[in-house]
Amino acid sequence: MGVPNHLWILSPVNRDYKVSDTYPAELYVPKSATHPVIVGSSKFRSRGRFPTLSYYCKENHVSLDRSLKTTGHVYFYILSLIYIYIYILYINT
Repeated sequence: MGVPNHLWILSPVNRDYKVSDTYPAELYVPKSATHPVIVGSSKFRSRGRFPTLSYYCKENHVSLDRSLKTTGHVYFYILSLIYIYIYILYINT
């Protein structure tokens, strides 16, 4: 997929499946996403899921990310969407 690169890093945040038991132990996350941000965003999603890279097109730098909807905390859900959209706009400019 052309990663890691200047936008995405291979993160050990889920090592030993401590954050989400349904995600791999190592996965790609935005380079700017810190460990506390990833863990914090997993707190209000089902089964500890958090936004992660599913596909990256090296030629035009388009990404397909995935995560599960929130567990009902609408305010935090909206904030996470805003964060994700701003980041997507940032990496695609």
